[in-house]
Amino acid sequence: MAPNKNTPHVLIFPYPSQGPLNCMMKLAELLAISGLHVTLLNTNDTHRRLCLSSASLPASPLLRFKSIPDGLPEDRPRDASLLRDVAESLNKNSRLLLYDLLLAMKNDEYSSDGFPPITCLISYN
Repeated sequence: MAPNKNTPHVLIFPYPSQGPLNCMMKLAELLAISGLHVTLLNTNDTHRRLCLSSASLPASPLLRFKSIPDGLPEDRPRDASLLRDVAESLNKNSRLLLYDLLLAMKNDEYSSDGFPPITCLISYN
């Protein structure tokens, strides 16, 4: 059955550290199992690391992954000791990127994969 404009679709944007990310991935998986469409949005760096350990990623046709830049230079380390820098950069840069992504999704740029418009947002800020 193809989704329509009334099908629930949750966008989850977790804080980019292991604890919150693991919890939000589990939430995304449970929501998808319950029949909701879920987009898990991460930073590009977090998404890259998740793809390297793809065996731990939940698999569901109702769950997809998207990413946005965190605002830091690509060559900047992003280990746990520098998480404060990542957080500050995200607070400064991610709002506009998230807004642009939501507009793009609303304007059906992402509809080729059959996902309806976003109806709920769960974010770390």
